Amino acid sequence: MDDDHQSLISNFHASRPIIPLFTKIDRGSCGLGFVANRYGKPDHQLLQLGIQSLTNLQHRGALNADGVTGDGAGILTSLPKPFFAREAQRLTNKPVDPNRIAVATLFVHPETLDDCRAIFEVALAASGLHLIVWRDVPHDPSGLGDYARETQPLIIQAIIQCPDLPAEKIERRLFLTRKRFDRDARGLALAAYVVSCSSQTIVYKGLLLAPQLSTFYDDLRDPDYAPHLVIFHQRYSTNTLPSWHRAQPFRVLCHNGEINTIQGNIAWMAAREANLKYDAPDFHLRADDLAPIIDLDGSDTAMLDNAAELLTRGGRDIRHAMAMLMPTAWEKDSGMPPRVRDFYRYHAALMEPWDGPAAIVFSDGRIIGACLDRNGLRPFRYFVCKDGTVGAASEVGAIPMRAIKMTHKERLGPGQMFAVDTQTGELLHNAELKDRLASGQPYGDWLKENLRPVTNRSWALSSKWLERSQLPITNYQSAFGYTTEELVVIIKPMIHNRSEAIGSMGDDTPAAILSPKPRPLFSYFRQRFAEVTNPPIDYIREPHVMSLKIRLGTRPNLLEETPKHARVIELESPLLADATLDFLRDDSSLRPTTLSTLVAVTVCARPNGLAHALKLLCARAEAAARSGSRLIILSDVGVDKDHTFMPSLLAASAVHHHLLRDGLRGRVSLVVESGEPRDVHHFATLISYGANAINPYLALATALSMAEHTLSPARAMRNYLHAAEHGLFKIMAKMGITTIDSYCGAQIFEAVGISNAVIAQHFEGTPSHVGGLELDDIAKIVLWWHDKAFSDENSPKLESHGFYKFKRDGETHGFSPDVVNALHEAVEHNDYDLYKKFVALVHSRPPVDFRDLLDFALPTSNFQLPIEHITEIVKRFSTAAMSHGALSKEAHETMSTAMNRIGAWSNSGEGGEDPARYDNKKNDCIKQVASARFGV
Repeated sequence: MDDDHQSLISNFHASRPIIPLFTKIDRGSCGLGFVANRYGKPDHQLLQLGIQSLTNLQHRGALNADGVTGDGAGILTSLPKPFFAREAQRLTNKPVDPNRIAVATLFVHPETLDDCRAIFEVALAASGLHLIVWRDVPHDPSGLGDYARETQPLIIQAIIQCPDLPAEKIERRLFLTRKRFDRDARGLALAAYVVSCSSQTIVYKGLLLAPQLSTFYDDLRDPDYAPHLVIFHQRYSTNTLPSWHRAQPFRVLCHNGEINTIQGNIAWMAAREANLKYDAPDFHLRADDLAPIIDLDGSDTAMLDNAAELLTRGGRDIRHAMAMLMPTAWEKDSGMPPRVRDFYRYHAALMEPWDGPAAIVFSDGRIIGACLDRNGLRPFRYFVCKDGTVGAASEVGAIPMRAIKMTHKERLGPGQMFAVDTQTGELLHNAELKDRLASGQPYGDWLKENLRPVTNRSWALSSKWLERSQLPITNYQSAFGYTTEELVVIIKPMIHNRSEAIGSMGDDTPAAILSPKPRPLFSYFRQRFAEVTNPPIDYIREPHVMSLKIRLGTRPNLLEETPKHARVIELESPLLADATLDFLRDDSSLRPTTLSTLVAVTVCARPNGLAHALKLLCARAEAAARSGSRLIILSDVGVDKDHTFMPSLLAASAVHHHLLRDGLRGRVSLVVESGEPRDVHHFATLISYGANAINPYLALATALSMAEHTLSPARAMRNYLHAAEHGLFKIMAKMGITTIDSYCGAQIFEAVGISNAVIAQHFEGTPSHVGGLELDDIAKIVLWWHDKAFSDENSPKLESHGFYKFKRDGETHGFSPDVVNALHEAVEHNDYDLYKKFVALVHSRPPVDFRDLLDFALPTSNFQLPIEHITEIVKRFSTAAMSHGALSKEAHETMSTAMNRIGAWSNSGEGGEDPARYDNKKNDCIKQVASARFGV
């Protein structure tokens, strides 16, 4: 570097603010907690303590570039009824009974204010409630950032007169008021959001930083505002953009973490809508008052809140509701009391876990508590004081309380919960709380009478299909697109080693849409990775949290608890042996219906032939569901010279989404009986798109046929199933998902090379950034395989395209021997001409990545390259957050040194860095420390 350039960089460095090497600028995921008086004593000082605790968690939130707009902060408190009775009397000049009021807080657009008020009043009247007065919430926006101020809604409150009824009935009426308002406002496209609507709690929140909350809302500084519980939350936005209505807390909870299974949770809640019923004779309930359960405009936490609110207003204790939504890892816990296990096993038939790292704080105004997800990946501590103060937070020291005042300190472990009843003063820790829940009903008796466990290990592992097949197995393997390479590289290790083959990371073959070779439809889908704060799970060392249990049967009314809710088939694994499927097919209680996914070759070859066949299949599935079938089996058994098959992933997803749209998916389970799926990715995609279970009959027959003298056929099949099951664990664990019933329908994939029309109709909700195959194109792949399988009367020879290992005249590999040898030769001889030979080989091969299809737009002859000053160029230098290990020690330290030289900040990546690099030129100014899963 010459002296002028060195001088420019030195000047640029000197112009930056001087920050000490160890300045602590921490950022993390959301901060949350609560403070409460366990005896229900209201106190304005408690509110101030909650706001101070929230302010202490400011560093857990994100900050906009303007430096004063946060991702959102807020509090949920018990409703200070005397305060609002005072306000109602001030506005109406009439006395108001504080014991019979409720308050709804709304965010509305100024232009829709009058319409929103009118619609809300109609909804109130329909629920038998009466509006006392509207109140404009006093606030001071002067301290907000520009973005927060520009997007700020009008904030209004409805003070409501309630009849003399028990609190739970009032809350149910208020819940239905909100649901009716949401439905009608949405129908008129009015911009409005009900922040809270309750006689027990109220929420104050916004697009704020924690310290701005009490300066923005005047109410929170009023000495008459005296709650007995306060929940606080500072948001760190991850998967959704910050907005006023996405700030937390929501109506019954707040959350630190992410719901990895959210797409499936949304789908299954929608599937339950048709069966929802309230046993509430004291008021009229319209059929559509509860739908949709989930507000799709919310964040994942808002959607979890929707589900928790429904269960709570439907009559369950809020602790019960949270135990259903975030169950502990009960399946393999031998030390768990039997009746607690029965509680969780019973509810597993009602609700799949909302899975993902989570710390939850919840309250219905009387009960306040907290729980962790089954992995316990979020820290959370709580304490109890002599004066009755109870506090909890995601960070030690967030609540300014001296230890000398405490009588008890504890932390929550994985799947644990604790809660306080502020009406009785009772504090329940995890063990006694779970025991109390388990005592609510005779769950064990209900399970014994109704639940039927089924396992592959109860049946002889043999290939029933192979015994009935008419042709050599290679005909069928060829018809379903098997290759000899798959038999050797994929299936053989599963049979002999009871595990998947070990390979290097990465794939240097073209994306399926770029390949001239026929690929199964599974190859056009790639699993997404866990977002932002989610570490993967080590399923080998943490098997106790992993579960493949899945249940078949109808999803009954979620708002009831009866013995019939346990009337399901419980499978140990979603992968079924032939005999297990035969057993299910003979089960009259399931009223099973088998629907063929075969298509006549002549029909499949016609334009729109596959589309017509899919439409017919969906119509038959709908008819079966309406006629009372509880199990639909999608089967492609019977492929022959005249009949090919619909790709199993396409058939399963099409039926799944069709039944969802018709409100029928909750009535039936889907089992795929197919010869097509054979590796773990195939199984994962099928389950993720709605298949509750899979019978891979041809893969099992292949395992049996490949068994050598060292293995019995049954052992070969058992080994194959074991390998496939552990492969499913591996794939789930990458997304931080622990249970297969949460993975089912979760659609944790993106499509690469499927047309938008096919995605919209048959894979709705799947991200797809690259278009591609139409249904007729998919049909051509199937027909290509079919022609190879049945064009010759003799047993066909399986193809070997070289998808996994390079093969001459096979699939293109980005790092073919010719390319690698050319690069080595150029480097070893330091010869530019040899390097150009390497470049020519790379540029002349067929495209492997989408970037290979790009080209440079050449400038015109009079084009002049703009000259930019070096001090501006270096501002755009970034090394991202690459962990040591993802990069070599030398590369990691070189980049850190370079960034330090220009006055920029490098990030150590997750896991931090070697202390030997501190206080020298190799130091990373940003230290990123994640979970202990990264070895910290």
